[in-house]
Amino acid sequence: MRESSETGAVILLKEGDTLQWGLTNSYPGKPDKTVAMRKEPSIKAPILADLKQGEPVMIWSDDPEWYKVQLSNGYMGYVRKDQMHEDKVETIPKKELPPGFVPSKPINGKINLTWDQMTTPKNPDTSKFPPMPGLNVVSPTWFHLDDGQGTLKNLADPAYVKWAHSQNIQVWALFSNGFEPKRTTEALSTYDKRMKMIKQLLSYAQMYSLQGINIDFENVNTKDKENLTQFVREMVPLMHEQGLIVSMDVTPKSNSEMWSLFYDRKALIESLDYMMIMAYDEYWASSPTAGSVSSLPWVEKNVVKLMQEDQIPASKLILGVPFYTRVWTEETVDGKTKVSSKSVYMDTPLKVIQEKNLTPVYLPEAGQNYIEYKEGDKLNKVWLEDEVSVKARIELVNKYNLAGVASWRRGYETPSIWPLIQSTLANKP
Repeated sequence: MRESSETGAVILLKEGDTLQWGLTNSYPGKPDKTVAMRKEPSIKAPILADLKQGEPVMIWSDDPEWYKVQLSNGYMGYVRKDQMHEDKVETIPKKELPPGFVPSKPINGKINLTWDQMTTPKNPDTSKFPPMPGLNVVSPTWFHLDDGQGTLKNLADPAYVKWAHSQNIQVWALFSNGFEPKRTTEALSTYDKRMKMIKQLLSYAQMYSLQGINIDFENVNTKDKENLTQFVREMVPLMHEQGLIVSMDVTPKSNSEMWSLFYDRKALIESLDYMMIMAYDEYWASSPTAGSVSSLPWVEKNVVKLMQEDQIPASKLILGVPFYTRVWTEETVDGKTKVSSKSVYMDTPLKVIQEKNLTPVYLPEAGQNYIEYKEGDKLNKVWLEDEVSVKARIELVNKYNLAGVASWRRGYETPSIWPLIQSTLANKP
């Protein structure tokens, strides 16, 4: 790229191109004589510029009597061949670009991330955390879009970062749109608002010594698809300048406008370092029928679909897994089966199994253990999240050589899950 200081015109040249230069003739004894550059290859055409003797020009083409030339200020025209001659040939050199950003890898290679949900400025007491062997990234839900102008709400805590770093755990703070579609539309609508969000994130990342930002935008209008992609395009290079890793959470592909169709996954991955597939809520809280939060065949199908349909590289794809399940309740009301559910921690069904002396049944079609039990006229069904289901999903990470695993969320799991994830990740196929 060459910019003229005289006119501001920009001339773009490709690497490896050859450029033929020419010089207007010199006329000894006639120092004031100029060479006419005309609008068309004809002596009757208007003169665009009077060139000085010995003035360099770029030659783009020629016919028997005229050269088509361009001045370094961008102006183009025609000069008679008998008034100039060819000079040097310039080859546009290949520019050595600085190496691209390479995200820093956790010590053990595979990413083992957990999201940590924060709802108040008072962060949890890290001294009471149980051991989490193998964990190498935490993503606390610290930053939230607060209004349509791009102002962020900040729940970050330096003490939490200090704890994480003392455990050799990276901190990729989560930035959420609050799942507010109207607010999101407004905040993404202009460059200035998008840049306002980016600048706040950059300053927070520096202030709290973060290693990355995890973008979690959900419940977004489909019309905002391009603006969301543009926001990520604008954000990532500036984050990389600060050495920050940028990841983004996406749902499995579906026809849901507000929960899936607004992600241009193929375009987003061109900017992102990692993409987390939130492979849960196969059967969601208000589902009309009971079912698994995340059956194994459903998870595998959606992972493969992302890699095949949207060309998401396995090296950039992180599998999101649930540390929760749902207790489904079916009861007959007015002759119809009414279905309801409640979300529970991993250990809740285990206590029920013990109290009621139940025997879980393995369901091959789900890749999970299952229990059901009655409470009066109500039938409860639970597709268990336990060591069996978690191990099966981590084996998918190994099978497809994905970048790692991300779990929702810390505190929902049983203590045995951490060494299980660690050992399974280490057991490569």
